[in-house]
Amino acid sequence: MLPARQIMPPQWMTDYRTVKVMQTLGAYEIPSRAMFVGGCVRNALMDVPVSDIDIATTRHPLQVIERLSAHGIRYIPTGLEHGTVTAIIDDAVFEITTLRKDIETNGRHAVISFTDKWEEDALRRDFTINTLLATPDGMIFDPTGRGLSDLDDRRVVFVGIASERIAEDYLRILRFYRFNARYGIGAPDDEAITACRDNADKIAELSRERVTQEFVKIIQLNTAPAALSLMFENGALPDIGKNYDRAVMERFCDFQTRHDVRDDFARIALLLLDGAAGEGAFAFSNAQKKHMQDVRNALSCLKTASRKKIREAVYRFGNAVTLQGYFIRLALRDDLPDLDLLDIARYWQAPSFPIGGADLMAQGISPGPALGQKLQELEEKWIKSDFSPEFKWQK
Repeated sequence: MLPARQIMPPQWMTDYRTVKVMQTLGAYEIPSRAMFVGGCVRNALMDVPVSDIDIATTRHPLQVIERLSAHGIRYIPTGLEHGTVTAIIDDAVFEITTLRKDIETNGRHAVISFTDKWEEDALRRDFTINTLLATPDGMIFDPTGRGLSDLDDRRVVFVGIASERIAEDYLRILRFYRFNARYGIGAPDDEAITACRDNADKIAELSRERVTQEFVKIIQLNTAPAALSLMFENGALPDIGKNYDRAVMERFCDFQTRHDVRDDFARIALLLLDGAAGEGAFAFSNAQKKHMQDVRNALSCLKTASRKKIREAVYRFGNAVTLQGYFIRLALRDDLPDLDLLDIARYWQAPSFPIGGADLMAQGISPGPALGQKLQELEEKWIKSDFSPEFKWQK
């Protein structure tokens, strides 16, 4: 395999920690025993930040562990059965995976064997732009022969036959929509879209945890409204997308961006305004569910947008949640924010309820359920008074 291009090595390639790991693995040998692979190479070619450094190696995972240990590099056997070992130097993390080929797949899990052939490893990857390899001196290798051209043209294309890659792991359907939204320009690849649409019902066979993780990554994108639209138009997650309104989502995301208050789960709350009926497709944590419900409750509180109702929402749900609820209201109505209401939602500091149990007991109410109920009644009246400092509660 000959190099297809050369780049000036970016800073992360020449960092002493990266150099130490690559030396340990034999990246400077001829032929090289280790190369950078996947997203870090793709992003280096696009001159965008690299967050994760993935390394492919011809060495068996036990050899990788032996060499890391011998060179004093801390490691975690992240997934030995899949050939993956994580190396850690200071705060730098490197995911090292032995070259693999698939022996058996069923759409959810794969049985693999190790190989020493870079081309075989590339054939089991999802998209051509994720198969690119790089040596520490910036030599780029293109094992499929089209990864570079697809990246240059900003095309997201499956390796080989799209339907076969999807049959190996149905999560690749959602990954396609994410990668196409993040890296693609122009119309999506016809073969990819057809294969994703034909297999959309297979997403239901995946674990909710895997679907949730990938879906949240889509929601986080600046291009999330368009990505969701393409997904739903082609049958992915039909129960979630049946009432999707791209224009509303675009307006909401624009409000978040303009005011620098991006909230991924508020986006999901908008998408799932019916609450639990849509959440069943996902595996959200209790905290995430509560946050989304708070956003929906804030929206409900703001059916009438007034200073009084904004203050009530801030008291009940906090400034950040109220702001998201207010933006959803505006997006649904295709309206612009009232600057006064916006300031209240962002900056008004809710007062503390000035009455406590001791105050009521001093009035002769005995401790117990009746006291708690009375406190709640008084609190609601105080809220309706717009938190008046002259609120009268004593007989």
